[in-house]
Amino acid sequence: MSAALTAADGQLRVVTIGRQNYVTRSRAAEFRHLGMALVHYSAFVDALLDLAQHAAHAVVLSSEHADVGPDEGATLVRSLTEAPLFLAVSPRARPGVTTARARHSRTYAIPAPVSAATLRVALGELPEPHFVERLQLGELLLEVDITRAHWHGHDLALVGREFDLLHCLARAYPVTPSFAELAIAVGGTRNVRAIATRLRLRITDSAPGTPDLLDPRSGGVPRLSPTLTDSATPTSE
Repeated sequence: MSAALTAADGQLRVVTIGRQNYVTRSRAAEFRHLGMALVHYSAFVDALLDLAQHAAHAVVLSSEHADVGPDEGATLVRSLTEAPLFLAVSPRARPGVTTARARHSRTYAIPAPVSAATLRVALGELPEPHFVERLQLGELLLEVDITRAHWHGHDLALVGREFDLLHCLARAYPVTPSFAELAIAVGGTRNVRAIATRLRLRITDSAPGTPDLLDPRSGGVPRLSPTLTDSATPTSE
């Protein structure tokens, strides 16, 4: 499985090879794989784009279950750029530089799961991000870069993919994402309902007495409360 990420100027920046769940969980930025829109952590994608511009490299990410190995991956990168960088992603990888398998290439081992923070730490060569990404939807505020959510002034203290699910819903609002899109956001179809249940409980515990953030009548596909449409549409900064 592979996918390409292009920058606003249309130039190829990132090629990923392997199972996407070993690369990152989903969040804000979109790119397409086999014609299907995938959602990925915006901070992670930004880190990759920073790296591609900063080091003048295309980037290849590969898991141990990728269809191509390091040699083939490095060969592919070499066909895309004169100075390739190859990132080997594995649950058992230890951070650091490994022996380059291709001439004129640098190979890094990155432990999975990968995030923008672990990518920056492992590579040790990226500038700090100069922006803060926030999403405001009425009384709902998401601080995307630090995965923090606020509802009517209450800190929801969401954990992991609870934030991912809420962020996916908020990004698409007032449209409700499909079950498949939510599954991509939280790493699998089996996770959607369980995470939605935990998210409801977290909101109830963290923000007692506030209006429903998730529509209690949403059934199998969680969605934000339709009452939000009366007051706001998503804004980002």
